[in-house]
Amino acid sequence: MFVTAKSFVSLPPSQIVPILADRGKYIASESSFYPVLHAENMLHQRGKAKPINIHKKPTSYTAKKAKEVWS
Repeated sequence: MFVTAKSFVSLPPSQIVPILADRGKYIASESSFYPVLHAENMLHQRGKAKPINIHKKPTSYTAKKAKEVWS
């Protein structure tokens, strides 16, 4: 498949589809390209974007006297 080429690894479908169309190779529209990637198990975080970070809820502290908790 054309999408497995190293030149497309970091590109989203919004950029892959026009590049392939310029080369005369039409696979699908941008909106139907996502199921194609999903079927090939290629729908994941693409490119150099950072993965989603899950932040823990901050611990709460209670001051019992002055100057005990600083933030």
